[in-house]
Amino acid sequence: MKVYPAIDLREGATVQLVGGDPDKEPVRHEDPLAVAIKWAEKGAGLFHIVDLDAALGTGSNLWVVDRILRTLPQPVQLGGGVRSLVDIQKRIDMGVGRVIIGTQGIKHPDWLAEACRVFPDRLVLAIDARGDDVAISGWQEASGLKVETVLSRVEEMPLAAVLYTNIDIEGGMAGVDASAVDNVVRHSAHKVIASGGIATLEDLDTLASLGVDAAVLGMSIYTDRIDLKEAIERVEGRKVEVSGRHVLIPKPAVQWGGVPEGTPDHRVIGGIDGEEGFEEEDLDEPDDGLVYHDPDLEREEARPRPRPDGGLWGRRRRQDDDDEEVET
Repeated sequence: MKVYPAIDLREGATVQLVGGDPDKEPVRHEDPLAVAIKWAEKGAGLFHIVDLDAALGTGSNLWVVDRILRTLPQPVQLGGGVRSLVDIQKRIDMGVGRVIIGTQGIKHPDWLAEACRVFPDRLVLAIDARGDDVAISGWQEASGLKVETVLSRVEEMPLAAVLYTNIDIEGGMAGVDASAVDNVVRHSAHKVIASGGIATLEDLDTLASLGVDAAVLGMSIYTDRIDLKEAIERVEGRKVEVSGRHVLIPKPAVQWGGVPEGTPDHRVIGGIDGEEGFEEEDLDEPDDGLVYHDPDLEREEARPRPRPDGGLWGRRRRQDDDDEEVET
């Protein structure tokens, strides 16, 4: 089983809601990119992002998603406000790996079938339920459909997965409803991603034992009930190397030491693919297009400066000049 950190976006911030209630928002971080970097450093292999404003029809946070995609190499599955094939294509063109379909797919199964034909294995159907009743429109309305009914009618569609969220326990960290999840797994012809109620590592063990393909962690990792690194190592069985010293940021998100706002003070300790200059002259130019940052090296020299696009500029040294340091 895999573990995905949730990044729920509202008004440009990362939030966590209880029971999907917009009035119950105990967690808010104003810099979603800094949050994404934190989860990346803890070993996240994929970001589960939901645009809550788009889901409710009150706005869009695609600019935040674009910033994350341009800065970090982790793939993204994105949901919220997808109502047309054009919406799907727009997100895929941005670099989104999988697009989550909610209300539109539940209300219009023929449209969902066509979307799956055009984008096979790229779509995840979100089934958000209170008990056995599927909710729509940002969890604000009842669809009149049962979970088993929805699973049955999408059985032949080439979905990447179904995302099952138990709204009643979402954000409450009261533990998973094993019976409800087991029912979804048994009736689904697709891989199941589970969300809602996860509070302990034992909850993850339970989901894995039921045959769940992936679990989405939200409130539990934002309140430190679960350590994401520990969860990944336990459930995915892979070692996560987290030194707290290096952040990997792919080109072209940054140029010559530009890093996302919220990254700790740093200096560049590696080159950028295709460029001629390095911060340290004795380092070989890497071929992976990554910029390597070390937040612990010489704080005064490392102090970043604001950049017009909201990021930060560092400093770089020309390879052919032993003395001159050029600020960019």
